[in-house]
Amino acid sequence: MPQYALYFVPHELEREKLALLRRQLCKRFQNRKAVMYPVHMTLVRSLRFRGYKEFMAALQELCAQRKPIELKVRRNLASREGWGGVEIAPSAALGRLQQDLVALAQEQGEAAPSAFDPHISMVYARGLPSLAGRTSPVKRLLLDRVTLAIQTAPSTPFRVAKHVALGERPREEDEGHDDAGEEGDGDDGPEEDENAAHGRESG
Repeated sequence: MPQYALYFVPHELEREKLALLRRQLCKRFQNRKAVMYPVHMTLVRSLRFRGYKEFMAALQELCAQRKPIELKVRRNLASREGWGGVEIAPSAALGRLQQDLVALAQEQGEAAPSAFDPHISMVYARGLPSLAGRTSPVKRLLLDRVTLAIQTAPSTPFRVAKHVALGERPREEDEGHDDAGEEGDGDDGPEEDENAAHGRESG
């Protein structure tokens, strides 16, 4: 059974800058785990729901009622136990959106509870030294969409399935992606067809 997550995936210009830094750090610390994923900030992890159409309808309704959020990026990179990356400054609007997404996920199925630490991982490695001397290639990001990501098999990377815009009512013709190249740098496989993938689950 597929597993899901809700991400914020930056748009192409900022995403490419972050992806370049990520490749550099992963090469330096000889760990490619991070590049197997889209450049993203996790909003809800380990998500399962009872029906794809019902969940997407609820997600689109929630996102339509929210305005885009400007995210301030901390200047210096952070390193914690096991990972290093770009830190996002917390804000009331970001915290409310994340809490509402968790509540929606739990209402529509189940979501693993976890503390929200807004960041974009650049590298995973044990014994990572301080990255405070490295600076982020972006200063601000616009969170104007929430992305549903899918993991089709255990121990495989999550991949982008669908974007849902904030502050917009969905149109019937809106399907798929508005950007290319959102898989991880190390994944050359085809994008997941969300209708095929989720149809197995909601039947």
